[in-house]
Amino acid sequence: MEKFKELIENYYGITLTEKSRKQVYIQARYIYFYLCRNFTNFSLAKIGASVGKDHATVLNGLKKLDGLRQGYGSVNDNFYELYSLAKEMHKEEEAVPTLEQLVKMYNKLLIDHEILKHRLAKYEDNEKN
Repeated sequence: MEKFKELIENYYGITLTEKSRKQVYIQARYIYFYLCRNFTNFSLAKIGASVGKDHATVLNGLKKLDGLRQGYGSVNDNFYELYSLAKEMHKEEEAVPTLEQLVKMYNKLLIDHEILKHRLAKYEDNEKN
């Protein structure tokens, strides 16, 4: 999470923990929230706490980011540039998944398997009729 904070702060030349409602701070925080949510397993509360905000602010920021990206081309350009940089940083640091992460992946695969079995059974029933 700290690496994304540093990336955003260096990119915008700001401090994310500064209590400002200027658009540049808002956009930077929203992109930071997105990167943390998508590249880490931290909770919304922990992501928010890292910049002096609560979980509701993070959730709100994640919801509003799409609108900002569509409304302002520069925000979208900044987002994609930062996302690409973050993705590269994350690739370099990818480590062996934790047991908790493996369990989550396994459970997701089990659910996906059951869904596919159900769909196949429905498809086969339709083919018979």
